[in-house]
Amino acid sequence: MSESFNPWRHARRFCAAFAGAALALLSATLSPADTLELTSGRAFEGRLIEQSDQQVVFEVQRYGATLRQTYRRDQVAKVIVPQRDGVGIAVLPAVGTIGAIPGDDGEGCVTAQGVAAALDAARAAGAARAVLLIDSPGGRIDAMVRIIAVLQREGQLPVTAYVRRGISAAAIIALSCDEMIVAPGATLGAAVPLQIGPDGTPQNVEAKFRSAYLATVKQAAQAAGRAPDVLLAMADERTVLYRTSSPQGPDRLTARRTSGASVYKPAGEVLTLTDDEALRFGVARARAATLNDVPAALGIEAWHGVGRQPWHVMKNAGIAARAAQRRELSGRMHGVVAPVLDDLEQQRDQVLRRINAVKTYRQQLDEALTRGRERLTNARHNRLWSTRQAKAFRDEIEAQHAEGIQEADTSMLQLQVLLDDLDDAMKRARALGGSGGG
Repeated sequence: MSESFNPWRHARRFCAAFAGAALALLSATLSPADTLELTSGRAFEGRLIEQSDQQVVFEVQRYGATLRQTYRRDQVAKVIVPQRDGVGIAVLPAVGTIGAIPGDDGEGCVTAQGVAAALDAARAAGAARAVLLIDSPGGRIDAMVRIIAVLQREGQLPVTAYVRRGISAAAIIALSCDEMIVAPGATLGAAVPLQIGPDGTPQNVEAKFRSAYLATVKQAAQAAGRAPDVLLAMADERTVLYRTSSPQGPDRLTARRTSGASVYKPAGEVLTLTDDEALRFGVARARAATLNDVPAALGIEAWHGVGRQPWHVMKNAGIAARAAQRRELSGRMHGVVAPVLDDLEQQRDQVLRRINAVKTYRQQLDEALTRGRERLTNARHNRLWSTRQAKAFRDEIEAQHAEGIQEADTSMLQLQVLLDDLDDAMKRARALGGSGGG
């Protein structure tokens, strides 16, 4: 069943698609492509995999898929490989929700499997560092924990977070990276764990779960070499943060009250930092206007992008995770909806039987009126009744017929409305269950 037009939903989808295209262009600017020119005049941008006197193997990205093609040497006019000096850098997109969230309209999400696969692809492409572009409203805590484990596993590539929007679980992931660069207008924080209550409003989680969550947050900060106070203030509204000034460096935020310190975040508030605040308090190393400015912000003078492959690996993993979740939810919903559909089908069958009974009753009324008129005609022909008797009989059978017809038509109208309601309910149930049945 086609959904009704929702302008806000379509606007969100357009903005998400536009943002995705813009992010892809940004990844391309950081990743100069190789160029393959054929003798036929066609040219492709992608990645040179192998070339010899006999053949050239070239890889391109089309509609999110990686295509690898082998050409005979006599088909190739030339291959242009940009000079790649310095540090190899791969860009990975942490764009969308952390983990697959039911009901989210986004194309993809950020998963631990995607991050791990993308980092492996980055290393295979020659990257010595990865930049994790974070633009996320947050998401699932279990997905966050698994992503942090991937980022902090032994022997992992150094990962720099480039934050545009890091809210909730995305903020914890950003601060779990080796270093952090912020974009102009970035926001970071608001990581208090919540659950949806019976009335549909967000509520604090149980104490035992909150304790385990805060322990995870603290461990993630310490593993990244950070003092945990700022992260804990983002994750726990009970934490009080004090601001201390330092003539040797940026001001600091700490949960310990020292002489001369002032309260920066009181209890009962959740910490969210702007890009200026992240820089002022030493949470972020620097600010970069674009992805191309990130290496300079890290103090890297010579660098090159390693190609788009790691980006697409992570993006495709997120799309696959989202699709898998939708299939799973559809299957679960079908299991819930199937008994409801069976009940509605039985009710519909009962209504149809009653409609047929009313039609039969209406036909019987017409037949009874016809027989009465035939009897009246015969009585008049044989002079069995007087004029008064004939008129009284005619009035009686016609009144009975009219009363019966009105009763039948009223019942038919009520049953038809009920049938329409049942059909509408069945259509909605089929839509929820992922079935397009008729």
